[in-house]
Parts: sequence; structure tokens; C-alpha cells
Amino acid sequence: MRITPILFVFLTFLSSASAESFLGQLKNTFKLGFDSNNDRMGYYVGMSIGQSNWESSVQFTPGVSVDEDDTVAKLFVGVPLNETYAIEFGYSETAASVSAPNGALLQAANGVSFLTTSAGTADLDFESFSIGLRGKWLLLENLSGTGKLGIHRWESDINFGGMGGPSVGDSGMNVSLGLGLDYYWNDFITFRADLERVLEEEEVDLMMIGGALHF
Repeated sequence: MRITPILFVFLTFLSSASAESFLGQLKNTFKLGFDSNNDRMGYYVGMSIGQSNWESSVQFTPGVSVDEDDTVAKLFVGVPLNETYAIEFGYSETAASVSAPNGALLQAANGVSFLTTSAGTADLDFESFSIGLRGKWLLLENLSGTGKLGIHRWESDINFGGMGGPSVGDSGMNVSLGLGLDYYWNDFITFRADLERVLEEEEVDLMMIGGALHF
């Protein structure tokens, strides 16, 4: 995935001893004008990584297998509305794979179907741009529960060329729901755990952990 190497560098930085000093200097340099004593209200940017699961409704002939679990990586930016709610923008990538023997019948997106001429595996790449309303409610001093309602604009591509089939793409826009936890390590850094479901014909569950920088 294109964003995975960046994500690991970001999470490593969050756990480093120099992170708090750097963010303190950055926060003093870029004042965002929030008239509040709550340091947790500022803009934020972050990354998450985790596991995706596809609940495929497509039926294949015997001998075809679908691996519906893969790594998901996500970048996100938040713009606060008040102490409770923020608008969050995100970009995520994940994948799935289809393995089939020679002579199998495969039904791809948009009703495309074909018989394989050779055995092989095809990877389904899925990317999504999202916008949503994310709320947080304090549970403990440094721990908040979160909820999210959003919209995903997604695109998927799969190339069956190795099996004698076509390259197929699909896209759409669907509602997503999410629940999670935010842990405040300090006023600048939070760690988060999120469970998000994209409500399309083939539901996609995203289970992620990550971190964010607050300004």
C-alpha cells in the first residue's frame, strides 16, 4: 500500500521522547485562534492501521476462494466544530484477493462474468475518500468514547488478466458508521482505536489503531 510506510514512520514518531518538545514548539508557532482553555479542541492530523474484512455476497463456482481479510491503512484530518464534534476527512486503502482454478466461472463487478483459462490469483484494490461527523464523550480523565457518521466515496479495481479475464473497476458512495476510543497521552498526542463499517452491498468492516497530532 502506498501510505503504509508513511504510517509506520508517523506512529514511531508519536512514541518518541522528542515528540512532545517538537509539538510544543509547533503549537506556539502556529496559533489557530481558539478562544478556549481546552487544548484538546484544535485541528488534528493522524494515521491508523489495522484489519479489513469484506462480507462478499458474490457467488462463485466450486474451487474459487476469496480472501476477505487484509491490512487497511488510513490518513485523516479533523476540523473541530466545538468541544464535542469535529468534521473528519479521511483517505484509506485496503484489498482482498480471489483465487480460482482453470475453467472456473467468475462473476466480477457490474455483472461481468467469464470462465478462467488458467489458474491464478487476482487482487482487489479498494481506496476510499471519506467525510464524517465525529463526536467524543469523556469517559475517564484521559479516555473518551467516540462515534462517527460519514460518507465514503470509494473505488475498486481488480485485474483478472492472469486468469484470462478482464480488468474491472467499480465505484460508489455509501454511508459509514463508527465507534471507538481516544486515549490522551498529553495535550498534543492521542492514540485511538476505531471500528468502522462501510454500508455497501458488500459490507466492509475496518478495525484500526493509530495516533493523531493536535494543534
